[in-house]
Amino acid sequence: TMATKGLTMTIIDTNFELPASGDDGSVAEDADMKILSSYLEADTAAWKAQKAAIAKAVLEAAHTSGISGEALLQSDLAEGATIPSQFNPFKECNIVVRCEVPPVDVDGAAIETQLAPLRSQPMWSREAEALAKKEIELGLVVMRYKVGLHYSIEASLGAAKCGSFVARAMSALNNAPAPTSPLSVPTMPFTYMLRLCL
Repeated sequence: TMATKGLTMTIIDTNFELPASGDDGSVAEDADMKILSSYLEADTAAWKAQKAAIAKAVLEAAHTSGISGEALLQSDLAEGATIPSQFNPFKECNIVVRCEVPPVDVDGAAIETQLAPLRSQPMWSREAEALAKKEIELGLVVMRYKVGLHYSIEASLGAAKCGSFVARAMSALNNAPAPTSPLSVPTMPFTYMLRLCL
């Protein structure tokens, strides 16, 4: 949870999107799960930093769009609620950020060229090759983001203000100032959904 000028942002949870499988779906899914597990074990610090950077960017976008904690509370109470439950972070999320790892747009031969010398390493395995290939692919792409709001926010604040908020949030997320920013560099091997509560 983080806060700024009367607004609080809480990270609720995340859900990963594994690639669609073909005829050998169970085998492919098992391999993808092994890759994901390896990243979760090895790169948790980088992933936590990325999630925090996303939440901070969305929180700042909300503030610069004129959204305030008081406005959220007043709108909730104006609709007849007796307690400010609508935006309780322990009950539900009201913002979802799709954190997309885009497909690699490069000739497979270029990746094969980088993989070839690695195969002479001791204890090389199919799992090691899958991880190495994924690492190479991630180094060739930049994260992309989409922001979605729960209907409760738009109902309370109005389409115009929410539209400004989403536009600011997506601009901040997709136009990170440095290519090495936590927002730009993929830290996980697959696209994931980050659920937040404002």
